[in-house]
Amino acid sequence: MLFFYFGCTSSDTRNVENRRPNIILIFTDDQGYGDVAIHNNQDINTPELDALARKSVRLDNFRSQAVCSPSRATLLTGRNFLKTGVWGTGGGRQYLNLDETTIADILQSAGYYTSMLGKWHLGKVGPYLPPARGFDNTWRLYDNHDHLDPVLDHNGTTLRVQGWTADYLTDRVIELLKGKKQPQFIYLAYPLIHEPYEAPDSLVQGYLAKGFSASLSTLYAMTEHVDYNVGRVMQTLDKTGLKENTIVLFIGDNGRIGNPVNMPHLTEAELDRRNPQGFRGLKGHLFEGGLRVPAFVSWPDKFPPRIVSEHTDLTDILPTLLDI
Repeated sequence: MLFFYFGCTSSDTRNVENRRPNIILIFTDDQGYGDVAIHNNQDINTPELDALARKSVRLDNFRSQAVCSPSRATLLTGRNFLKTGVWGTGGGRQYLNLDETTIADILQSAGYYTSMLGKWHLGKVGPYLPPARGFDNTWRLYDNHDHLDPVLDHNGTTLRVQGWTADYLTDRVIELLKGKKQPQFIYLAYPLIHEPYEAPDSLVQGYLAKGFSASLSTLYAMTEHVDYNVGRVMQTLDKTGLKENTIVLFIGDNGRIGNPVNMPHLTEAELDRRNPQGFRGLKGHLFEGGLRVPAFVSWPDKFPPRIVSEHTDLTDILPTLLDI
C-alpha cells in the first residue's frame, strides 16, 4: 500500500524535474514505537521528534522487521528481506545479494547525489559495501554500534573520530545540505539507541534527577540524543531554505531493545514504562512490540499533517519515493 502520492500533469513535468525533492531518510536503531514522547511516553523528552511528528504524515500502524539487517535490506530494496539473501544479523546471514537494486542505485542513476552515514550491516567486504550499492559518499561505521569515539570508513579512508558518533554524523549531514549538490538522497542510519548504553552525561543526569535507574536514565538519554540531532538537521533545512523541497522520513528499524550488556538489566516495570501501549514482545519477536515502530514523513506544503492508521511497512518506502 502506498501511503501518499504526489503527481503532476504533463504540462508541468519539466518544472517538477528541475525541482526534484531532496530526500533525507533517518533510520534509528532499536527505537520502538513507545520510545518517543508523542506516543504517550510520559518519561522521555523528545521535543524535536514530537514537532516533526506533528508536521508529518504519521504512519501510526507502521512495521519494520524484527531485527536490524532484515529491516535494512527491506528498506533499501523495497522487497521482503528473504528474497534479498538477508535472513539474520551475523554469520554471513546479513549479506545483501549482489544482484539486488537499491534505492540509492536508482536515485543515483536519476541524477541524485547519494550519501550514506552510520550503520550499514548488509555486508562487510568490497562489493557488498555502500560505494558499490549506489552511494557516492559514505561514512560507514566499522563497528555498527560505536556511540563514542567511532572508527569510520569514509570513501575508503579510515577516520578515527573523537566525540559522539551521532553528533559527528549529523555534522556531516549539515555540511552536505549546505553544499551545492542538488538534489540529494541522504541515508542517515544512527546507531542509537542500540546497546551498549552510552550517552552524554548532561542528558543522563536529567533522568537520574527524576529518580530513574542508571540503566533507564542512560537509555532515555540516548533517545534524547537522537532527538537533539534530528532537531539539528531540521534547523539546517530551515536555515538553508531547503525545507520546502525536502522530504524527511524518520523510521525505527525494529521494536524496542531489551536489556543492555554493559549495565544492569531493566526491571519489568521499567520495560513497561517504555511500552505505554502494552504491545507484546521486544526486538527479535514477531509480535507487535518487535515490529511496530515510529514512522513520520514530512514534506511541507505537499503532505498535509495527518495520521494514517492503515497498515504500512518498510516495503512501501522505495516505491512511494520513486513515484514522487
